[in-house]
Parts: sequence; structure tokens; C-alpha cells
Amino acid sequence: MRRWLMDVLSGRRDNFRLRRELGRKERLLRDCHVEIRRLHELIIKAGRSVERKK
Repeated sequence: MRRWLMDVLSGRRDNFRLRRELGRKERLLRDCHVEIRRLHELIIKAGRSVERKK
């Protein structure tokens, strides 16, 4: 019984750790996504200004 309880608790702890890590990675991914969108807009603007100069 006690061993079963320890297994359950350690499983919950691992679960919590994984969920926290997933949350952190999700935020990182979101930040990267925002950065990529920003760079993409810059590239498009740069392309437009090059076209105007021609």
C-alpha cells in the first residue's frame, strides 16, 4: 500500500515537472513565432523598398 502511494506521488511529481516544462516550451515557441512574424514583415518591407528603387 505504501509503495503504491509512493509510486502515485512520484508519478504526479514527474507529471507536474513535465507540464511545467511543456508550458515553458510553449512560451518559447510563442516568442519565436512572434519574432519570425516580425522578421517576415521586415523582409517584405525591405523587398518593397527595393522594388520602388528600380
